[in-house]
Amino acid sequence: MKTRLLIFFVAFLLLLWKTFLSSAQEVTFNRVFPPEGPYFRMINGVTQDSQGYMWFSSYGIGISRYDGYHVTIFRNDPRDPGSLASNNVVCVFADHNGMIWVGTQSGLDRMDPATGIFTHFRYKAENPNSLSNDTVNAILEDHDGTIWFVTENGLNRMDIKTGTFTRYQQNQNDATTLSCNRV
Repeated sequence: MKTRLLIFFVAFLLLLWKTFLSSAQEVTFNRVFPPEGPYFRMINGVTQDSQGYMWFSSYGIGISRYDGYHVTIFRNDPRDPGSLASNNVVCVFADHNGMIWVGTQSGLDRMDPATGIFTHFRYKAENPNSLSNDTVNAILEDHDGTIWFVTENGLNRMDIKTGTFTRYQQNQNDATTLSCNRV
């Protein structure tokens, strides 16, 4: 009886082991060779949009879109107000609507991939509904579709319909606020 139980147990383990091996995901990496130039010297942000394009941010270079075969670079053109505002890009993010958000040291940009046009959002001291700082370090979207922006001077939530921001900042007299503005 013990031998039979042992044989059954070993057979069961072998079957279980074979099942796990067959369901394991094989991971392969393909080397992507950069275009000529310093475009991928230092990548500080990566996101994938709903079309499958990969977007890379690079400080001093701008943003790059990779379609699996070619890289397209988006840079600042001082003669074009619809271009990226600054090549000093800190982060990049693709939202659920397909818009590309770019955090720079000169503010926030939103790019419509269909047109390639950038809309700029900047800190304005006289406007409490503007971005709280022009250095945008991170961009995230929550489960409700609200987009949040982390800056050198607080956290910001954007109302997409109006283009206005709600600022969340430290108030030394209120323990329920941010503990530090440099998020």
